[in-house]
Amino acid sequence: MILRLYDMGGSLSAENITQLALALRLWYHPRMSFSARMNNAAKLYTFLSNHFPALEKLWLIVKAEDPREESPSIKHLLRILDVSDRFMDLDLRVKYAPGVSDRQKDVQEEFFERKLGDIKGHTEIIAGDFSRFLNTKKSDLWPSAREASLRYWKTRRPVPALMCLMSKHESVRDVYSCKVEHTDTSAWLWVPTLGVNVACHKDASPVHKYKGLAQIFDGEPW
Repeated sequence: MILRLYDMGGSLSAENITQLALALRLWYHPRMSFSARMNNAAKLYTFLSNHFPALEKLWLIVKAEDPREESPSIKHLLRILDVSDRFMDLDLRVKYAPGVSDRQKDVQEEFFERKLGDIKGHTEIIAGDFSRFLNTKKSDLWPSAREASLRYWKTRRPVPALMCLMSKHESVRDVYSCKVEHTDTSAWLWVPTLGVNVACHKDASPVHKYKGLAQIFDGEPW
């Protein structure tokens, strides 16, 4: 973790970094005490405002992923999926193992719903803590944001996200063998944490089930 690196006297050249993804593990977790979580959140946002002047996008990965994703052979397939806005509008499809019974499918769907609830709760915590950091009062126990940090975060916000993998097929059978030169033909994002596929465009941007309705009925631009 970069915060620990600096605490130990190390350094990192971050002046030109524009995008950053951080995994939320033990240092920032919903089950932490409120005071400990807010203290860590304030420390993180202050640190980033001091050391990442060019930062444009901050992803906070809300769930740990399958360790196989760390394999160098599939690094090029990793993508980040924004779960902050309209996540449930995505074309999500639960992946069932071949030959499973209807009862097993029901159990898997219940597990999926619980996971979704956990993720929703986590994203709400991130948004709430960020708002509290920006509106810290003198009576609050965590470090208050300085004026420079408040200006920095006025045009930025943390984005809750999940890691996923590009796949050519909904079956995900080729997810661990895709070649770099073929990834632009992918039509699916595989989300290991949820056990679901997300339909996506060739550029890996996810498909929204209701895309076009606002344009057709509300006159919004395409």
